[in-house]
Amino acid sequence: MPCTGDSSSKCGGSSRINVFNSTRAIQVPRNPDITDYTYKGCYTDSVNARVLADDHFFDAQMTIEKCALSCDGAKFFGTQYGGECYCGSVMKGASEKRAETECRMVCGGDSMEFCGNANRLTLYEKSV
Repeated sequence: MPCTGDSSSKCGGSSRINVFNSTRAIQVPRNPDITDYTYKGCYTDSVNARVLADDHFFDAQMTIEKCALSCDGAKFFGTQYGGECYCGSVMKGASEKRAETECRMVCGGDSMEFCGNANRLTLYEKSV
């Protein structure tokens, strides 16, 4: 049958569907490599007992790189909830490593990077 918006194109038919195959590579978000830091994983965090408590800020356009630069060489940094950045010289309190699937909220400034989740921190540690 002809398509409603473009009668020169075909749009399936009665009990029929047109199927298309794309040859474009699919890109998925990731935890990027950051110079002088090692990605440690997804960790629990709490509003009442922050794991990284030295400094923090929010930026709707957060990226992993922006958080790393803002933490200015701190031993640890991490992102949470798409736009939050936390810095620390030590990890405070009880925090547990969790499955990577629990830190799958994309960063507000780069939809190809993961920035934690609610009460979940993507954690990086200084490696040099």
